[in-house]
Amino acid sequence: MERLSSVKDFSTLAGISPSTVYRLVWKGEIPIVRLGGQIRIPGWFVHRYIKQPGDLPVYLTNNEEK
Repeated sequence: MERLSSVKDFSTLAGISPSTVYRLVWKGEIPIVRLGGQIRIPGWFVHRYIKQPGDLPVYLTNNEEK
């Protein structure tokens, strides 16, 4: 079974605030699993996010041309 992280745990590992995590979840940029009203972040995403310090995964970057 895959490990799921709480928003608080993920924010600590990622070095961002819990409110930023919730905002990114709301925007659909962080995948979630809902468990009885609680939000959990899949382990594969946590691993991918912290694997490259300082770099956001491609799907979290703004690739729009200006």
